Amino acid sequence: MGALFPEPAGAWLERQGRGHSVRLGVKVAGIKRDGDGWLVESGGDAAAERFDAVVLATPAPVSAALLAGFSEAAEVVAQLEAFTHEPIATCYLQYAPGTRLALPFYALLDDPAANRWGQFVFDRAQLDAAQDGLLAVVVSAAAEAASLPREQLAAAIASQLAQDFGRPELATPSWTQLITEKRATFSCTPGLVRPGNITALPGLVLAGDYTASDYPATLETAVRSGQAAATAIRAYGALPREKRSLSHADGAASGDSVR
Repeated sequence: MGALFPEPAGAWLERQGRGHSVRLGVKVAGIKRDGDGWLVESGGDAAAERFDAVVLATPAPVSAALLAGFSEAAEVVAQLEAFTHEPIATCYLQYAPGTRLALPFYALLDDPAANRWGQFVFDRAQLDAAQDGLLAVVVSAAAEAASLPREQLAAAIASQLAQDFGRPELATPSWTQLITEKRATFSCTPGLVRPGNITALPGLVLAGDYTASDYPATLETAVRSGQAAATAIRAYGALPREKRSLSHADGAASGDSVR
């Protein structure tokens, strides 16, 4: 996924020669208002750096922590802290070289009551020949599945594949590996209020799959949120500097500019 978009985007920015800088593995420890701009603190001995605006594209819990000290952001912080999260599990199953599915991926019919947990299966060799014989099965909203012993869940998924494809050999992979991301997506619960991109803090907008959208936490939602955040920041940057101390609720940087 990194090679599909983030890495080319970072390389493109570096080529522009307009002061762009892509820094990996640098944690933001805090943000502070500084006149009409922002100070971004990376912690340790590094000095804070000043920026005209900030796009806060961190996960909801991290965003809530970074905004906790701003009274203007109290409503947004409360919304961010109201999120609960669901895990997504991926089970990798290695089979003999040459083991293939007819298509690169399939949707599977899950039924936890019948010990059928898999929802999607990907034939990794059809994406990368070096992963010959490797299948990856995804289980979304996997809290119940993740509570099972790893070996038991992997065995159940292998059995499900063998049954669904009518191929007994899929029940006995040579090895399995289960990776569970515990906070992979937020729970779409009734009454959940998702914050918009615009905040009451001048020059600070939110971006992420958790922001207000017609979709749940998907890649499409994340892209749309990023585009909306960029539109809002460009509108804010077009304001005369003497007006940048105003809230986003005023002038050209209003929420209407994101439509």
